[in-house]
Amino acid sequence: MIKLLKIKDYTIIDEIETKFESGLNVITGETGAGKSLIIDAIDIALGAKASKDLIKTGKNRALIELEIEIPDILAEKIKNELEIEIEDKTLIITREITSSTSRIRANGILISQNELLEIRKNILDIHSQHQTYTYLQPKTHIMLLDNFGDTDHKKNLIEYKNLFKEYQNSIQKLQSLKETEEKSKQQADFLKFQIDEITSAEINDIHEFENLTTKVNTLANFQELQSTSYKTYEAINGTDDNIVDSLEKIKSYLDKAGNIDEQIKEISKNLEETILNLKETARELRNYAENLEYDEEMLNQYQLRLEILSKLKRKYGGSLEEVLNSLSKFEEEYNFIENSEEIINELEQKIIIYKEELKKLAQIISQTRKNLAQNLSNMVTKSIKNLEMPYAEFKVQIEEVPIGQNGIDNIEFMIITNPTESFKPLVKIASGGEISRIMLAIKTVFANSDDIMCVIFDEIDTGISGKTSQAIAAELNTLSKTHQILCITHQPIIASIADVHLHVSKMQNETKFEIHIQKLDRHEREKVISKMLSGTENEESLQLAKELLARNY
Repeated sequence: MIKLLKIKDYTIIDEIETKFESGLNVITGETGAGKSLIIDAIDIALGAKASKDLIKTGKNRALIELEIEIPDILAEKIKNELEIEIEDKTLIITREITSSTSRIRANGILISQNELLEIRKNILDIHSQHQTYTYLQPKTHIMLLDNFGDTDHKKNLIEYKNLFKEYQNSIQKLQSLKETEEKSKQQADFLKFQIDEITSAEINDIHEFENLTTKVNTLANFQELQSTSYKTYEAINGTDDNIVDSLEKIKSYLDKAGNIDEQIKEISKNLEETILNLKETARELRNYAENLEYDEEMLNQYQLRLEILSKLKRKYGGSLEEVLNSLSKFEEEYNFIENSEEIINELEQKIIIYKEELKKLAQIISQTRKNLAQNLSNMVTKSIKNLEMPYAEFKVQIEEVPIGQNGIDNIEFMIITNPTESFKPLVKIASGGEISRIMLAIKTVFANSDDIMCVIFDEIDTGISGKTSQAIAAELNTLSKTHQILCITHQPIIASIADVHLHVSKMQNETKFEIHIQKLDRHEREKVISKMLSGTENEESLQLAKELLARNY
C-alpha cells in the first residue's frame, strides 16, 4: 500500500507531505482546492507522462516521492528483474522533473519509465472521469476472467501456455529450417571440400607447426650451428690455451691461499663447480656438433608440410587448434544439412501432436471460461444494480477465434445501462458517472482475484443522489477490506465511512497560493462533513454529521 506521499515545487504546491493508511482513505475539500493534484502526483510518481509545465513557476525542478509497502512476492520480482534491494518491504519511488528531463529512482537506483510501469501494474489502479481505467481495456479482460477461475482452471492455463510455447518454438524452428534447407544444400558441397581439405592434412598434434618450424630452422642453418658449437667447445676445453686450463691454474693459486685463510678455500670450491660445469657444457657442445646432420630431403619434406599447415591456418584459424575447431564446426553443419530432411519430418510430426493436444486443452479451458463468464456476469450485474443502476446488465462475451496464446477465446466485457439499448463494449460507455459505478462494481467482485494493492477513485460520486451515494459507500467499504482505497469525494455519506479522512484546503493571498492537506480527527471530521451536508456549519447539519460518524466509531 501507499504509506507516504511527498510533493515539492509541483504546479501550485510548494511542499506537502501526507500519510495514507490501509482501508478507505477519503480526500475532501472545496472545488479547486487541489484534491486532484494529489491524485495526479501519485499517478506521475508511478510512471504517468510528466512535462516541464508541472514545475512550479520560478523553480528549477519538481519532486514527487512515494513510500510504498509491497508484498514479498513483488519485492522478490523487483530484486530479480531490476537488481534493486528491498528492505522491510519498503519501496521508495522518486520522480524528479526538470526543464530538460525526468528522472525516476527506485530505492535510489535509476530506472526507466517502462520498468516503473511494470512495477505499477501490481501497485496502483486509478479511475477518474478523464482517465482510461485498466478494466476498460479489452486486452485485459481475458486475464481478469481467468484470474476469477479456480486452481484447476489456472493449472490448465499454465499447462496450455507452456505447451503453446513449445508449439510456437517448433513452428519457428521448422520455418527456419525450410528457409535455409535449399541454401544449405548448396553449402553442403563447399562444407565437404573444407572438411576434406583439413582432414587430409591429418593433424594429430596442435603443436606440430611450431615443432616443424624449429626443425626447419635447424636444418637451414646447419653449417652455422655446427661451426658455432665446435668453436665454443674448442674455446672452453679443446685447445692448449683454453678457458678450463686457465681456470684450473687459478684454482691452484686459490688452493694454496686457502691453506692460509678459510674464506679463500670456500671461493676455491665455488670455482671448482664452475670448472666442472664448463667441462660438461663443452662435452654437450661437442656431442651436439658431432650428432648434427644435414638432410636436404628431410628439409624439403618439412618445408612442404609447413606450407600445407600455413595454408590451413590462413584459411581456418591462426593456430592448428583453431583449424581443428573449424573442422568440428564444419562437420556439425554438414551432418545437420545431410539430416535436415529427417529433422524437418520429425518437427512436422511433433507440431501435429502439439496442435491436437492444444485443441483438446483449449476446449476444456473454453468451457470453464463460459461457466466463469456466466457466474461473473450475474455477480457484476447484481453489484451494478445495487449501485442504483436498475436497468444495467453486464455480460462477458466470448467469441471463438483461431488457436492462439490464450486458447480459442476472445473475451470482452459488455454492458447495457438502458433497457432500450443493446449490449455495447464496456470501453464505449460514455457517461463518467456510469463508468465510475460500473468500475466500482466490477472491482468489488474481482477483489479477491486481482493483485493490485491500491485503487484510486477520483470523484466517483459526481452527479449521484443520496441513495446512490449510500450504495457506493457500502461497496467502497466492502472493497476497502481487501484493498487500500484513495477516494476523492463530495458526498458526506462516503466521507463518514472512511478509515482515514484527509482534507485539502487552499490559502490564497495577493502573492501566492498555498495548498495544505490535513488528517482530520473526529471533531474536525464532524465540522467538515457538516459543511458538506448543508454548505455551512449549523447545529442541524453538525448533529447529522455526528450521527453519520457515530455509525463508524
